[in-house]
Amino acid sequence: MAKTFTQTIDLFLNLRGPQYAAQFWESRRSTKIVVPQFVQGDTVQIRIWFCSPPESYGDTATLLLANGPIVFAIYDRVGGTTLLACTSDFMIEDTSPNSTEPHYVGILDLNTEELLAALTGNTPTLDARLDVELQSAGNAQRITYTRNITIVRQSYTGNAPPPTSSGPVWPAPGDIPSLNAMSAAIAAAIATFQNAIPAQIDAAIAAAKADWIATIPRITRVSMETLPPCSDNTANIETPDPDADPNDENAEVP
Repeated sequence: MAKTFTQTIDLFLNLRGPQYAAQFWESRRSTKIVVPQFVQGDTVQIRIWFCSPPESYGDTATLLLANGPIVFAIYDRVGGTTLLACTSDFMIEDTSPNSTEPHYVGILDLNTEELLAALTGNTPTLDARLDVELQSAGNAQRITYTRNITIVRQSYTGNAPPPTSSGPVWPAPGDIPSLNAMSAAIAAAIATFQNAIPAQIDAAIAAAKADWIATIPRITRVSMETLPPCSDNTANIETPDPDADPNDENAEVP
């Protein structure tokens, strides 16, 4: 069975500290001072431990019991006359004979008209004052510990419409072409390209051949014009002696 989530704020109040600047410790074993922060609109569980400082460094604080009712009240800091949230319904817990952790538990409602009115306009936070009051029987005497706190405005109230997406507008399923149609279109484009290639190659070859044929007469004409003229050298040719012995080594060679 799932457990119910409850927001809890734990406060360890130093009863030996100054009343005008209440010291809320981080834990019974740590005297680091923390300042509680509340969110307007929430309902939180408050758990309070009343502590007396340890006698020496490293020891744990002594826990004390209240002698009467406890009041947990939040006022507006300016003027301090408007009660924004309050609870006095605290129950003591963990009071077994061997317990060393007795504390007080109450529920604080921060969803009040007074608190909402105090957060006027677009004010994101509100400065407030927290009073923890210990009362005697019949409220004849009381001790109050006070501290300045901050209340944060609740942003999401649970009834706001969802935000509008600024992402890309996707086409409707019917506007998206099917895989078969896309495949057919791609195949047709490839076939057209393949059919066009041979014709383009033939056209290029024919054009190159025509250019080559057209240049043949010009090449022949230029070659004939650049040849040197023929000279007549027949006058210098000697006629051989018909009576000469072809085997005579001493015969003159013309």
